[in-house]
Amino acid sequence: MKFTCNRVKLAEALGLVNNVIPARASKPVIQNVQIRGNSDSTITLSGTDYEIGISYNLEVENLTDPSTALISASSLVGIVQEDRSEEVTLEINEESAKMIASRGVFEFSVALNEEFPEIRSIGTEDVIEIPGDALTDAISKTSFATARGDTRYALNGICINIQDEKADFVASDTHRLSLVSKKIKNDSKVNKQSIVITKGMQELARMASGEDVVQIQLLSNEMVAKTSRATLISRLVDGQFPRYQDVIPKETALSLTFVRDELMHGLRLVGKMSNEESHSIKIDAANDKMNISATTGSLGSGQQELDAKVEGGEISASFNFVYLIEALKSFNSSEMSMKLSNNDAPVRMDEGDYIHVVMPITSRR
Repeated sequence: MKFTCNRVKLAEALGLVNNVIPARASKPVIQNVQIRGNSDSTITLSGTDYEIGISYNLEVENLTDPSTALISASSLVGIVQEDRSEEVTLEINEESAKMIASRGVFEFSVALNEEFPEIRSIGTEDVIEIPGDALTDAISKTSFATARGDTRYALNGICINIQDEKADFVASDTHRLSLVSKKIKNDSKVNKQSIVITKGMQELARMASGEDVVQIQLLSNEMVAKTSRATLISRLVDGQFPRYQDVIPKETALSLTFVRDELMHGLRLVGKMSNEESHSIKIDAANDKMNISATTGSLGSGQQELDAKVEGGEISASFNFVYLIEALKSFNSSEMSMKLSNNDAPVRMDEGDYIHVVMPITSRR
């Protein structure tokens, strides 16, 4: 097989696929990128770590003798990304591959294809469609709130709940919850809920950015997603996701309105004086002022006062300042409000189709 292609486009495609290729693996075959020549003057680049698989179609020129080969991902990706040629030519046979650049020639060994996992194509049934940027937005506002290695496995991913013309994307680690609701095209009338591993959704966000439409199919044990050029498969998480609707506060008598960047700055400052394990800070708000404070026996104490609008009564509650900062970073508004029913209740923050809930430290069990 032989073909010529734009080096930058090849580097971008390899970079996307290489995100899921492990540097070390019990089965060395998956440390390779698979290159398959197609009859329509395209090549398909594929990579997998057995939990996530990505394939990417790339247009090439002068494709002859299409075949399939495996080449070490670390070697090929590194060379293509570092080279400065406008175009490169690859010549691949059963035993070796050669990349001819403007000022250099690089040779790679080729592995056998027999054990490389197949990355399935998306089916035609039970498929929903969502704009790429809407999907990327939903994932970016939920992925940071997923649990990491929690024994409650259902929390180690992002829940996708498809109902009629809407899909909820939800994540929680029990200390906080993120929910984004997006409009979808659902001609198949899919009504299904699945939990996708966090890394799989993060890779999907990279693929989806800038795409007009992304197709998603939820199967019994995996998700398949397709863009105009790429296909991703990702393992699902076993288990039942908690009833997230019950966690979201419905009645919020107390409200605290503030400038987002000012609160983030105050939290960073005072947070440096907080306990290293709990990251606990206290927020006291009354008379249109908010005071952020932290006290530790070994470091001392710190406090910062900010202007704020307080409604419904005085507010006094303790939080993990890291959770608050991560939440505030996911919003766009310059002015925001925290709402809660009482000083021991979860805090709710809203923006358009996005809801974020943070539990106060005093309410943990």
